[in-house]
Amino acid sequence: PETVSGMKATINDGSVLQENLALVMMQMRSGAISLLQTSFANDDHGSDPWSFYIKVLGTKGSARYSYNDFVDNRPHIVHSHSYQAYPYTIRNTSRHFIEECLRKRKPPLSDISDA
Repeated sequence: PETVSGMKATINDGSVLQENLALVMMQMRSGAISLLQTSFANDDHGSDPWSFYIKVLGTKGSARYSYNDFVDNRPHIVHSHSYQAYPYTIRNTSRHFIEECLRKRKPPLSDISDA
């Protein structure tokens, strides 16, 4: 990003010790603008609950991924249900780490220096 701006806040009854709202806006060198926002301030029973999604619009097509693609209807902490974000990525990363790194003693594909 060429320019980054962000904000954070906490909305609660005093029981939450960290921020539960965040927003980041980024402008890329190309002039494109990205917006990232999140809120865990309350449960969401709206028509598009926990409307987390990644949407990319390009000159040759588009793609969209949503947490709503993988819903787990079991209660989780304070919410009535939860989502499995990127379930295949988590599964494949775990499988690679166990099978390749632990069993075959190969180095991981990345480490903390890549963060």
